[in-house]
Amino acid sequence: MSASRLLTPALLRELEKVRFAPRTRVEGRHAGRHMSPARGSSTEFRDYRAYAPGDDPGRVDWRVFARSDRHVLRTYEQESQTGCVILLDASASMAFGESPAKHRFASQAAACLAHVVHHSQDQVGLLLARDGKQEWHPPGGSARHVNHLLHTLDQSGAAGVTDLPADLRHLNTLLNRRCTLVVFSDFYCDPAECFTALNPFVHQGVDLHLVHVLDPRERDLPEGELIAFRDLETSEKLNADPRELRAAYRKVLDDHHRAFRELAMRRGIAYRVVGTDQPVLRCLEGLTP
Repeated sequence: MSASRLLTPALLRELEKVRFAPRTRVEGRHAGRHMSPARGSSTEFRDYRAYAPGDDPGRVDWRVFARSDRHVLRTYEQESQTGCVILLDASASMAFGESPAKHRFASQAAACLAHVVHHSQDQVGLLLARDGKQEWHPPGGSARHVNHLLHTLDQSGAAGVTDLPADLRHLNTLLNRRCTLVVFSDFYCDPAECFTALNPFVHQGVDLHLVHVLDPRERDLPEGELIAFRDLETSEKLNADPRELRAAYRKVLDDHHRAFRELAMRRGIAYRVVGTDQPVLRCLEGLTP
C-alpha cells in the first residue's frame, strides 16, 4: 500500500495488530473472514479465494495448487465477507479547529479504518458528503482501490453545507447488502430527522456506528467579554458575550448529545463522542477487538 500523509509511521505501527471485527454476522457473496447467519454446515463448499498472509496453510487446496500453481483456500457456506462503508461529513463546520481541524481528524480516523478493513481481507467503500453533493466510492478490496480511497481522504477538504439526513437517504439507495456503516460527523442536524434516515439501515441489519467528532472549544465557549461568532456553513455572524451564553450553550449541547445517545441506544446503534484532543484510534472503538 502506498504512503499516505494521514497514516503516519506511528499510526501504522499501532495498526499492525488491529483487525476489523464488526458486531453483527452478515451475509455476503464474497469469501472472507466473517460468519454468515445463513444456515449450512461448514462442509458445504461455496467458493475459492486466494491465500493471504495469516491464513492457515492447512486450508490450502493442494490439488488446485498441483494443477495451477496457485495457492487458494476453499470457503464454505457459513463463511462470507462483510464490507465496511464510511460516510465522512465534509461540510464547512467540520473545518473548525486547529491541530487538527475536525475534518482532518475524522479523515485520519477514516484512513485508519480503511487500512484495518483492507488488512482484514474485507472490502471498504466511502461516501464523501459536502456542499449538497455525494462523492461515492463503492466497496472494494484491492490495494489499488484502498490507495485511491486514502488519496481521496488526504486531498479532501471541508466546504459548504451538508444535509446529513439527505446524505444517509442517498446512501441507502446505493447499498445492496448488509455491511458495517461508520459515520464520521459533527452531527449538526436534528437528532430525530437523522435517526429517521438511519431507520432503513437498522431494518436491513446494517451494523451502524456513529462517531461524533468534537473540538474541545465546542464543549466550552472561549473566554472573553465580546466575541464575534461566525457560522462556517452560512457565514452568518453574531457578536455576543460568552459569559452570558455559557450555561445555556452547555445545556443545549448536552441535550443534543443526550438525544443522540438515547435514540442510538433504542435502535442498537453504537454512538460515541470523540474529541480531536484524544487519540484518533478512539474512533475505532467497537470496530476492532
